[in-house]
Amino acid sequence: MKIGLYFGSFNPPHLGHVVVAQYALELLNLDEVWFVVSPNNPHKDPAVLMDVVHRVNMTALALHDYPHFKVETTELELPVPSYTFQTLMKLQVEYPKNDWHLIIGEDNLPRFHEWREVEYLKRNLAICVYPRLGVDLTLVDPSIPYQMFNAPRVEISSTEVRKRLSEGKPVDFLVGKDVAEYLTSIKS
Repeated sequence: MKIGLYFGSFNPPHLGHVVVAQYALELLNLDEVWFVVSPNNPHKDPAVLMDVVHRVNMTALALHDYPHFKVETTELELPVPSYTFQTLMKLQVEYPKNDWHLIIGEDNLPRFHEWREVEYLKRNLAICVYPRLGVDLTLVDPSIPYQMFNAPRVEISSTEVRKRLSEGKPVDFLVGKDVAEYLTSIKS
């Protein structure tokens, strides 16, 4: 199977994540997109992360209407912080017949050459990139093989969702009704 791996903190998951995943599924001819919930992204401030159990639960709620999407919790079993190559190695052992595609935003490309075990990633993944605003692609290491796919730029951020929630403003139009209700329930 052709599997898209969409890594993220999903703190919380929002409709922008779903839009990107749907376009990746269609444009890259994937069989499924797995949302890999990262317990502690090495590039994020752990102080703002909601408990990983809540993030997994919300991601499952966000995806329940999409039969080709699933929550992948492999990183919860790995040392923290976990790195993409570690997750991929574990998944390759568990699912040796899958063809892996990494789904990342264009803003990750200029620093992709700094990722841990980048040569391993380049050999074992198709690197699939969706557009983001303000990225200078001339800064991308030319040895990084990547494929762009034309998902729309949905400028929703988890930071914006958390800010609106803290201000008592509605977030259902950004995250969907089920995730909004979950967020409200854990805030209480």
